Amino acid sequence: MGVLGGAGLLPDWPGADVFPPQPMVDQIRSVLETYQANGGDVRMEMIEGAAHGPHFDHREEWTAIFVDFLTSH
Repeated sequence: MGVLGGAGLLPDWPGADVFPPQPMVDQIRSVLETYQANGGDVRMEMIEGAAHGPHFDHREEWTAIFVDFLTSH
C-alpha cells in the first residue's frame, strides 16, 4: 500500500513517513534464506512483470515452476 500511496493511487495516504513502501521481495527472500540455511528446500524465482498474484496474472509460468518444484522432490 505504501508503494501505491507514493504513486498517488491511494486517496488520503498519510505519506512515506507514516506508511512507507515495504521491501517485500527482500523480506520474503530473507525468510526463505533462513529456512534454507536450516535445512529447508527452497526454490526462488522472479517472474518478470508479476505482482502480488503471479499464480493469477502469470498462471502458466507460475504453475510450471510450482509443478516442477513438487515433482523434483
